[in-house]
Parts: sequence; C-alpha cells; structure tokens
Amino acid sequence: NFTDTRFTGKDWPAIKPTTPLGGVPVLKVDGDSHCQSVSLARYAGKLGGFYPTDPLQALIVDEAIETLNELMAVAPKHSDPEELLKLRKDFQAG
Repeated sequence: NFTDTRFTGKDWPAIKPTTPLGGVPVLKVDGDSHCQSVSLARYAGKLGGFYPTDPLQALIVDEAIETLNELMAVAPKHSDPEELLKLRKDFQAG
C-alpha cells in the first residue's frame, strides 16, 4: 500500500523545508524519507523484479539511465514553444 500525496505550486513553499534536499519526489519507507528520482526508480525496479540482480546487467541499465540523465541536463529548455523548437533544432545540428 502507498499514499500518493500531491500538492499545488502555491503549497510548495511550505512543503519544501520538510523534504530531503528541498525537493521532490520523496518516498517514505518505514517512516524514513528518501529522495532522488533515479534512486527511487531503481528501488521500485528492484522491488518489482525489473532491475537486474546480475552486476553486469545492472551496469548496462545504469549506463542507459545516466546517459539519458546527462542528455536531459543539456537539452534546451524554454517556456516559449517557438523558441524551444528553434533551440532544439540548433541542439540537434550540433
């Protein structure tokens, strides 16, 4: 069982100080709070039997996860859809 707790942006300033590292998502297990999206995904994958137990296979999964994280970190971001499209095209072209 789990509780899916959501909040609005206006509630965030009050919630932020109660979270580990001042961010979300947060997973509470046996009363302890845990954070970091990829760590939580790995934990869920292990619980569900989707994360490899073989160290080499786990390394391959981790490589893919971290490669995607690095790409997302450098990918263009912009609130204006037209400017975002331009930035993405420039990014693709190198």
